[in-house]
Amino acid sequence: MCPVCGAPIEAQVALELDLPPPRARPPATGAPAARTSGSTSGSTSGRGAATSYDDIDAPDRRLMWRVTRAPLVALLGWFTLSHVALHHQWVFIDNVNLLFHEAGHVLFSWGGEALHALGGTLGQLLWPGGLAAYFWFRRRDRFATAACVWWFGENFMGIGRYMADAAFEELPLVGGNIHDWHFLFGRWGLLSSGQEIGRAFRVTGGAVMIGALAVLALWTAAPRPADLVRDADDARHIE
Repeated sequence: MCPVCGAPIEAQVALELDLPPPRARPPATGAPAARTSGSTSGSTSGRGAATSYDDIDAPDRRLMWRVTRAPLVALLGWFTLSHVALHHQWVFIDNVNLLFHEAGHVLFSWGGEALHALGGTLGQLLWPGGLAAYFWFRRRDRFATAACVWWFGENFMGIGRYMADAAFEELPLVGGNIHDWHFLFGRWGLLSSGQEIGRAFRVTGGAVMIGALAVLALWTAAPRPADLVRDADDARHIE
């Protein structure tokens, strides 16, 4: 600062030497940088105030458990009623079973005529059986395991109907003109026993479906504390 005129010395020297005016000095290193209102609001809104599953009380967890599983139990109950009491020949899930049946023929086509014909039935059973083993041994999820056991038993209903039709070949065929169980029973000398074997499969399937459904309904109404903790772990992984 000039003691005579009061002007900054740097500005006066630059004016006399025809130099550009000095630049403003940056703020001190220790001074905090100013935040804009947009960044502040963005960071606040990005976090949100949502409560995690771990913060939910046990009664609310049980309510969530029941609400999320009751529709599945009701749907499986309707399918069970349709098969066992109403004697429907086909329910919606049988469309899925048919896809796995045809995939089984392709999967086991390498093993000769008998295994190729049997592959459709094996394909139907491998999926629910494999998923049941996965949920039980890897995930320790007893509810999902019981649902897959129900699905395994439900396949027995369609398989039994197919077996009982072996001697008559009245059911419509998909993917070919060979009736799997007519071919297999004829090869094994069991064609005359197809109806009895098919009936036994249907009775077994109905018993498995009813038993698994009862277990699912019980576990839906009264979950264990371990079931609720396991859900908390799943929610944490998703987050």
